[in-house]
Amino acid sequence: MKRKLIACLAAGMALCAAAALFTGCGDNNPEKEPGEGDNPGGTTEAAIEWQFTGTYHDLMKNGFDFYFLGNMLSDGSGVIYHAQWNSDKVTYSEIELEWESTTDRDGLTTFNASTDDASAGFTDVSLYAESDGTFNWEYKFFFAGGYSRTIDFIGTDEPEYATVDDWKAFVEEDAGTYEPEEPEEPEKEAILTFNGGEGNSIEFYADNTARIKGYGGAVNFEYTWALADGVITMTSVGDPSEKITSMTADGVTTIVYAASLGGNQIDLTFTCTDISALEGVAAKEELVTFTGENGSIVFYSDNTAVIQAFGGQINFEYTWTIADGVITMTSVGNPSEKITSTTENGVTTISYTASFLGGMALTFTCSDISALG
Repeated sequence: MKRKLIACLAAGMALCAAAALFTGCGDNNPEKEPGEGDNPGGTTEAAIEWQFTGTYHDLMKNGFDFYFLGNMLSDGSGVIYHAQWNSDKVTYSEIELEWESTTDRDGLTTFNASTDDASAGFTDVSLYAESDGTFNWEYKFFFAGGYSRTIDFIGTDEPEYATVDDWKAFVEEDAGTYEPEEPEEPEKEAILTFNGGEGNSIEFYADNTARIKGYGGAVNFEYTWALADGVITMTSVGDPSEKITSMTADGVTTIVYAASLGGNQIDLTFTCTDISALEGVAAKEELVTFTGENGSIVFYSDNTAVIQAFGGQINFEYTWTIADGVITMTSVGNPSEKITSTTENGVTTISYTASFLGGMALTFTCSDISALG
């Protein structure tokens, strides 16, 4: 009986082997479509288990727009794709990583990732799932030779983009089109108004700003102001090299605004008979101005400074300190960015390297920084 059973098994295996040559013996899915489940070249495309997406639009005014996609695949590998829009051109880069997610007995899911890529803003990261099952990765990225920013990189197990090409198609269409909603500024109440006739005016505010308004809105520009010895000095916010000073005669203070509007030279005259409201207002004074070929750095009494160049393309705010004659500037938007001054032969120099302008170094100088303390 035992010998007969062995013979039957052998015969069955032989029949199965023969059938496999024609139909694939052991296939439990006889209704699958041709090509379904095939494994060309001996490889299998891994599925996306988690997908992270994010954007950074805050540098649009400087000509930059950023998009990010992170695909975490079922084989434990992952790729983060960076897209950078600049000068109407999109460039792409990739960071490869390894990842895993685990869920403990209490249902808490953890995402872990690591990379050896030196260009990445992380080496290891561990995230806990939010209450809605997503992950929020505070993802740091670098651009333009070393500048960095951080985005909210949101991960979900329901991918928005089936392929990287789908995401790139979205980027190519959307990059450079972002228009932020302008927050409504609280209405300022002027503490003093100069009258220019025909609805033209200069309004002065308690925060040491002022606004020139004229020609039904065609002229509407912001300035800072300071008062010293009865003379008002107004400095353009958009172009700190533009300054306007007041004159007083017979008890009337006059400010003249001269500019070219639509190719025509205009002169607006504003007057006020009592400027005492400006007295006693704590002024944000300009202490020192460094000048350069393409712009300037203005240092203020509240320990802030502003770099402006190329007609406003560069307009960044810093805080400043000084010790042993060395000025240290710290970016307000990116505190890891610091600039220090050098002094030689009585001239103090500050160099700002604008990497996003091809690595160009902007040099600003000043021969007297004693007002900084």
